Amino acid sequence: MKYIFSLVLVLVLVSCGKNKEETITSIEEKKADHFEVVFDAIYKKDDSLSLVIKRDGFWDWEAPTPMVVKGSDTPQNLKFDLKDVQAVENIDITFSTNKEQECLKVIFFDILKNGKSILDGKASNLNYLSMGEAVGWDEVNLCYKLMYDKQYLPKAQGNVQLESFLNN
Repeated sequence: MKYIFSLVLVLVLVSCGKNKEETITSIEEKKADHFEVVFDAIYKKDDSLSLVIKRDGFWDWEAPTPMVVKGSDTPQNLKFDLKDVQAVENIDITFSTNKEQECLKVIFFDILKNGKSILDGKASNLNYLSMGEAVGWDEVNLCYKLMYDKQYLPKAQGNVQLESFLNN
């Protein structure tokens, strides 16, 4: 009787362990996407930028993606490369930390997911960004006026339409 009970107990334990193993191996991990935030802009002076992404409903303020830009009178293609990111729900770009940078011309803006445009690759994509209080428009020079006397540095954040694109 002890041998039969022991045999039944071993079979139950082995079969329960096998089911757990099958369940674990059947769950597939989602492959991370490759996001790029790209824009063409004229930075006349050397500057530092940063990008913060929103994922899982929270802004990742502790892990900004930095970028250093050399000053130039010609447009530069700038790219924040976000490899191995599961999802990007929104973006927050600090355009400048250099108080001598008074004017910023942004010519083009787009977001790529695995090499393909999420938006339409046009200059009008700037309409998907809400400029912060430290970013104004200079009608005379046709550029964004950067102000450093506000609570936050000159920045922009994706608006509701951009979140809609990113979450589809």
